[in-house]
Parts: sequence; C-alpha cells; structure tokens
Amino acid sequence: MTPPDKPYVGKMRNWHAYLSVAANGPLGGAPIDARFKPWVLRPKVATDLTCTIPDITYWEQNWRDKPGYRGAPHQFHQAEFDVDYAKVAASFEAIGGTFAEEAAREPSFDGGLLTFCYSGHGREKDGALCLKDDTTFGADDFIDACLEIRRAAPGVGRMRVAVLLDSCHSGAFILRVLEAVLHEHPDDLVPEYMLASCMPDEISYELPALGHGLSTFCWSVRELGSGSLVATAHNMPGLTWSIAQGPGGCSFVTGGRQNPIKYDDYELTTAFNSVPVYVSEDSVEPRSREDWERDLRAHRDALYESFAPLRRRGGLQMTVERVERDGGGQP
Repeated sequence: MTPPDKPYVGKMRNWHAYLSVAANGPLGGAPIDARFKPWVLRPKVATDLTCTIPDITYWEQNWRDKPGYRGAPHQFHQAEFDVDYAKVAASFEAIGGTFAEEAAREPSFDGGLLTFCYSGHGREKDGALCLKDDTTFGADDFIDACLEIRRAAPGVGRMRVAVLLDSCHSGAFILRVLEAVLHEHPDDLVPEYMLASCMPDEISYELPALGHGLSTFCWSVRELGSGSLVATAHNMPGLTWSIAQGPGGCSFVTGGRQNPIKYDDYELTTAFNSVPVYVSEDSVEPRSREDWERDLRAHRDALYESFAPLRRRGGLQMTVERVERDGGGQP
C-alpha cells in the first residue's frame, strides 16, 4: 500500500478530544529527605498522584492555550486519576461514542484530533503505562483504541493523534505509536505531535518538592521578560535554572541520563539533535523504527559522553532518592 502524502503540519481539526491519565507508581511514592528538598529526584517507579496530577493538569492547560487548538469549536476533555486498564479503555470508547455522534450530526466532521496525556510509571522495554491493580496500557492498546474511534467516526479526513508522556521508558511507547501510524495505518491516522520524557532504555525522574516530573517541569520553563524565567508548571518566577529550559534542559541537568524525545514537523529530536522520520525531505516513505532508534541512541550516547569530564570532576551530581523495586535497575 502506497502511503498518502505527508500530513500538512498546520492543518488543525475542529473536533478535539483530550484524555489525560495520572497514575501512582508501582511503589506508590518514596519519602524525600527535607534537607535535600530542592534537588532530590525520585524515579517515577515511586511516583504518586501528588506529582502526576499536576503534570497532566499543566499539559492540558498548555494544550488549551496553543494557537489553533484553543480555537477549535468542538472540544471534549476528560481526566482520570488512579484508574485501571478497563477504565482507560472505557474512556477511549466514550470518545469514540462522542465522535460518532458528532460525525452523524455533521457531514463535514473532519476526523478529529485525539490527544492522550499520561504521567506515571512506564514498563521497562516497551514503555507500557502502569495503571491501578497491576494493569498496563501499551502502545498497541492505544493504536487499537484509535482505530476503533476512527471506525466509529470515519469523517472526511484522517484522525490526527498526539501523545504526551511523562513516564519511564516512554520513548519506546511513542516510537511504536509512530511506527504503527506511519507504516501500518497511514490511511486512517496522522501523527500530530508526540513527546516522551525519556529514551526507551531510560527511566524518568520527578521533583517531588516542586510536585512535577522533571521533563514536564523543564518543558514549562519559559522566558518572562529580559533575563527572567518562569516555570509555568509551578508558577515560579525568577527561576535560576536557565539551563533547565525545554527538553534539552532535562538532558543537561541530568548529564545526559534522561533525554526526552519529541516528534514534530516530520522530525524526531533528542539530546539537542534531530533525526529525520522520512527517507528524504521530499519522500513520503517513512524510515524504519530501528533506524529512528539507532540515530536517537547515537545522539544520546554522544551527549552523555560529552559530560564525562564534568562527571569526573564532580561537576554534575544528581541526588536521587533510593527506592526498593522489583525490576528496572537502580538509577
């Protein structure tokens, strides 16, 4: 099957569904020593709702404020806290029902945009989202849910999908979603935007003292006038962490240990470098997931090695709360 033309980046949808999920980590939170409060990082395997709810709340507000999205005349927002697989699946089914009703009522239904946001822990190797009662929701579960919505409400255009994750191993999740959308279902789905808080083989951290995942916090740092920064996720003006700004800031402050991945404008980016998604600039043929991941790892490894002199001199030190866990290795 010949894939359709690349999606036009700026083509917005008039129907927008936004589902966000905040989860407790499998270990349910670890105590933080107040003496190190501003700097202690906690692996997200031990996260709890005190950090994950603020994460998804920030992202939803950020999304609502984006030009083009805030003008969508039909918006459907839903948030779920500490739920299991069945509840997440039911939430996607509800979106399908809503889109189906809209499509039946409006002949010009444009296929819609589905945005999915999650903060919590992600399973090692595949980044599957860890939910209540030891259930998980994987990338293929997400794709299946998208296709069910698409079948329920086909519309005049393909459904656009966006994914925002602050969770361990989340890079594996979005790379699988991007692979499925571009290689397996290009006639039905279009990738709008994707953000993972770390590479497939990395864990994600959070800042319990600030109540946010590190990736979300760094992403929220914005310039507020000349020489002044604000972390909008925490409403903290005058922030001195200028090096923490954006996804590259997350890489920098962790010395290359946690490197967010972003998909936007036909490119994947991590560790201050870009990786082409398509074979060439003029091609509509996507490269393989293996090629994407190989290039992303090369950029990450190069960045990590560039910090080696600083690490040897003690210039890059992370204070990480040690937590007991069953798998995934110690940070």
